[in-house]
Amino acid sequence: AGGSQNKGSSGINAEYGGKSGKRYALRTYKHLALQELQEEEDVLNKEFAGICVDISTLQSTVDQLKHELVSLTALLDSASPGEQSASIQKNKEATLAKLNQHREKISILKIKQKEAAKKIEDVGTEISNKFDILSVN
Repeated sequence: AGGSQNKGSSGINAEYGGKSGKRYALRTYKHLALQELQEEEDVLNKEFAGICVDISTLQSTVDQLKHELVSLTALLDSASPGEQSASIQKNKEATLAKLNQHREKISILKIKQKEAAKKIEDVGTEISNKFDILSVN
């Protein structure tokens, strides 16, 4: 009978300091779970901020490209037909293509932004629920 590792319930209570020890272990676990969620929320917030910066930067570039298009259109209207006109037209088409690419990137980032906001909201709800449970116990 000497080699058994089974402590039974009294052995577990002794190991964790009885019922208060179990509560402490459970509370510690809940604190760790809460801390993990808060760290996840921090990572998501940084990701969200990065997306916002990217959108802002792209939007600024879009604004510059729009102004460039206006200038190229004015140049094209006043240019004489021929080589100069063809060059301006080519430049205008390239600028328009860049503008459309940037707009597409912004659309994709806005979708990612909404997804990140939803994840942050979900983690925030989880944190709130865990914090409420922690406060009650």
